[in-house]
Amino acid sequence: MIKQKRFFMILTALVMLLSVCSCKKAAPGNSYLKENAAGTGYGAGIKSSLYIEDFYFITVGTQKSAIELTLGTPHYTEEGNAFYSVYDLNNGDSIEFSFDADKNAVTHAEYVYADGDKQNFFDILVELGILKSSVSESGDGNTVEIPGGEEDEPSTDNPPTDNPDNTDTPDNSQTPSGGHNAVQGDQFASGSYNYILIEPVLGLGVPRSSILSAVGKPSYFFSHSFANDSYIIDCYNLNDGSKLYLDYGYARDNLRSAAIYKNGSYTSVLNSQWTEQVKPAGFTRNTVDKNKLGRLKKNMTPAQVYKSLGEPAWYEGTRGSYSDVYALPGGEYAYLSFGSAHNRLTSLSIKGADGKVTAVTLN
Repeated sequence: MIKQKRFFMILTALVMLLSVCSCKKAAPGNSYLKENAAGTGYGAGIKSSLYIEDFYFITVGTQKSAIELTLGTPHYTEEGNAFYSVYDLNNGDSIEFSFDADKNAVTHAEYVYADGDKQNFFDILVELGILKSSVSESGDGNTVEIPGGEEDEPSTDNPPTDNPDNTDTPDNSQTPSGGHNAVQGDQFASGSYNYILIEPVLGLGVPRSSILSAVGKPSYFFSHSFANDSYIIDCYNLNDGSKLYLDYGYARDNLRSAAIYKNGSYTSVLNSQWTEQVKPAGFTRNTVDKNKLGRLKKNMTPAQVYKSLGEPAWYEGTRGSYSDVYALPGGEYAYLSFGSAHNRLTSLSIKGADGKVTAVTLN
């Protein structure tokens, strides 16, 4: 009898313990299946599911509540009068945010590399061509100095894109379609877009140039698979924390599919499946003059590289670590690596038509 009572006591204790563990609340407003935050108990010990591009919507003045709605709960740290939050990234780096006296609006952000080195995160967004200024609340500015960067050489060459007339890109000085909280940078846009204003523009076969003119520049480029010989797609950060992906296929000319990513899943918003295009038979890529690679210098920013070479043909690697690939004449390809934050050119290699890879020294 005593043994039976002892058994039921142990069983009851186990049930209560399991109940407590299962009642832990989900991270508030988290758009990701796995929460990276330590200190809250959400996802402790689970590798972060966050990537640097998830933070591209943030500028000076962004509200802490908007960040947490989109990204989930961070680590919180207070040191004296200083209060900041920390998000870990999938690649081992992290981002630290400082806030105003009311602990509401972002005043500063540091990108912390895995080796401990730090860099102003908003300087990185300038280097990526997302912001024009690292200190302006709107992300816009008249002049911005890029630390360690080289001035671009003036060029009269048309960028090697699928649109040689360069009609793909709207004027940097304009912010199309009022109602968006997005500011147009040199290559991309900061802030967020309102999907209600974008939806009327979307349709199968609509030219990319028309969407760029009506909506604005994407927040960044992305990829279905980050696979060899694939292609890039456009991503727009939306004001509800979700992302709108627009797929123009290999040719990057007309819209073939679109999807909204939220809560770990893709939802197609057009009458088409959200799948990667099979490379069309006979498709040939526009190539970059190999001589232009001689202009590349170590620590050049993506914004500087894109201005000189145009957008890449595809991204290859993994989402957390990939190279920008450019097609060259004669079946060769240039692979450009930009480091873990994808903000400074670190290496260049050429893959020949025979598959042999040769490293190129950058000055």
